[in-house]
Amino acid sequence: MPQSGARRIFVGRTVSFADEQRLVEYDPGFIRVDRRGKILDYGAWNRTTRARWPSARITRFNHALVMPGFIDTHLHLPQMHLRGIYGADLLEWLRRYILPAEAQFANPGIARRTAREFFAELLRNGTTTALVYSSVHARATDIAFEEADRAGIRALIGKVMMDRNVPVAMRERTDRSLAESLDLFRRWQGFDRNRLQYAFAPRFAPACSVRLMQGVGRLAAENSAHITTHLAETREEVELTRRLFPGYARYTELYYRMGLLGPRTVAAHCIHLAAGEYHRLSRTDTRVAHCPSANLFLHAGSMDLRRMEREHITVGLGTDVGAGPSFSLFTVMQNMYFLHKTPPRKAFFRATLGGARALGLDSVIGSFEPGKEADFIVVHCPEIHLWSRGRQPTSLPIDDLLAQLMFRGDDRLIRASYVRGREIYGSANQSVLGSCGVGRLKASR
Repeated sequence: MPQSGARRIFVGRTVSFADEQRLVEYDPGFIRVDRRGKILDYGAWNRTTRARWPSARITRFNHALVMPGFIDTHLHLPQMHLRGIYGADLLEWLRRYILPAEAQFANPGIARRTAREFFAELLRNGTTTALVYSSVHARATDIAFEEADRAGIRALIGKVMMDRNVPVAMRERTDRSLAESLDLFRRWQGFDRNRLQYAFAPRFAPACSVRLMQGVGRLAAENSAHITTHLAETREEVELTRRLFPGYARYTELYYRMGLLGPRTVAAHCIHLAAGEYHRLSRTDTRVAHCPSANLFLHAGSMDLRRMEREHITVGLGTDVGAGPSFSLFTVMQNMYFLHKTPPRKAFFRATLGGARALGLDSVIGSFEPGKEADFIVVHCPEIHLWSRGRQPTSLPIDDLLAQLMFRGDDRLIRASYVRGREIYGSANQSVLGSCGVGRLKASR
């Protein structure tokens, strides 16, 4: 007997990643979505399934691969126009370029223009969820949330917190930093059925006092809130932290004593860790954002991914724009392969369900399971020309196709980005082959 309740059915070659080795693929497959954007069914599309919902609106994607939307677990909104700015090392790069540029976000006009461009660029690259740093400015962070809402993207955003060792224009009073962050949390946490969330964002230990870090730990614990921060990105940063906090043997010990580690914390980079620090991250269930492109750009070193895996630490991927020169998680996956020889299945898992786990959102997004919300992207494949003599790339075995996308993919392949079954970015109004232009960005209001 035909069933009702579906708002839309999306049909095409579909793939979803169950873990680092297993995927679920249907060719053709379907995703049935209800009116609130939740997945009702995911499976093979055939005459039987077609007959079950004769009145449903069907959208077909030809010559494309439909997969969960990319999840970026670490990037900086104010740095989007500083990608590729050369700096000899992290601390010099921050001092000479990044902090002066972030100071300009005291201007609401600059903050709004940049935020609008930023979220459009994310969606153009197939990123449907992102954990985002704003600047130290409360108004600029408010604007970032407003623009994320307008774009329809899913995001966790935090006002950067810094109360020492930075230029006066960026240095906050400790109490004000905590109060403004709490106010932003109360205003935006859980907005639009949790599509937007707040993350407390102490930048890194050298820029934070003990009182600020303790305050963040307390507020996050009281409110079950996310924390995002940087940890052990470079040897110079680790050494500076040791000098500034001589009472703590290790960087992770400092964060642990401040209450900053735990399952709702995402620590970026985590490159220069001693053996016991991996145990500390594992025991506290702290999540890690791996940013291979940014690590290569700043010559920071290579995170020990295999050690992270042995310690059962949850790892997602981050572009780390602007140290990362690209918004594309295709590029990040390429660089992860160059550093770690990561197979395509594993890389795409990290960019989707692995990222959702890192953000504590794996019960909501990251794969095509009934009950989850329908965040997905449509990857247009004919841009990839092969030796196949006219054969469509989408007819390749799935592992071959994923490899082609991982090594040759970029923003030109993203035909559409959907959040909750709603198209919020699409390039269907352009020539997909050879087009690098920004497609239409659909407002959520």
